Amino acid sequence: MNNFWKIFLAALLACLVAFGLFFFIMMGSLGAAIAGGSSKTAIVPPQSILKIDFSTPISERGQSDFSIQNISNLSMEDGMPLLTAVRAINKAAEDPGVKFIYLNTDKMALSMSCAEELRQALAKFRESGKPVIAYANTYDNLSYYLASVADKVIINSYGEAMLTGIGTNITFFKDLLDKLGVDIQLIRHGKYKAAGEQFTQNHLTPENREQNQVLINSIWATFCEEIAASRDFSAEELNSWIDNLELLDA
Repeated sequence: MNNFWKIFLAALLACLVAFGLFFFIMMGSLGAAIAGGSSKTAIVPPQSILKIDFSTPISERGQSDFSIQNISNLSMEDGMPLLTAVRAINKAAEDPGVKFIYLNTDKMALSMSCAEELRQALAKFRESGKPVIAYANTYDNLSYYLASVADKVIINSYGEAMLTGIGTNITFFKDLLDKLGVDIQLIRHGKYKAAGEQFTQNHLTPENREQNQVLINSIWATFCEEIAASRDFSAEELNSWIDNLELLDA
């Protein structure tokens, strides 16, 4: 019996020693990694340009470690979270090595909310006294909205700006559900609670049409006002050009 306890205690002591050594090795490695990561200092060469290429979508959510190291070419090849792009723009405003921002808005795939936040960041960047230059072969609603904040908006001599206004499409499933024999029990309070109408109607109710129109009008008014505030024309002139399909020289 005494031999059993001796062997057991010896094995237990060996396990504790091994665990302790493993713990200290792991903590040492982690500390070295943190120290090594924090010691890296990226150097931006003088007379640098921050190029932002929007050919790949920017996501509103995502995780990415921001570093100034690649600030001279903020590429979207692998995609980039919105917050990372905004931080890069803010950092470029403070960095004396960055002289201006170049935007390439060709084939831009961006949500309105992302474009609005990026536009605000670019407007703040301009307050630092540094210019923003935008280029594209063609401009649509969203790409021109973003580019309009720039000091210079450049378009290919064979390109075009197609601003067409905005709208919305709503798909209704009532007829399909009727054919499938599915009965929808919708409980709501008020005529403007229209989230479930896609399943109980086959057309827009007057109240749903009204609230969608109010939303679209609000978005479009903001769109035109912010563009007009950055360019040499009024929101009314911009609306007139779009409504009348006028062709203007660049």
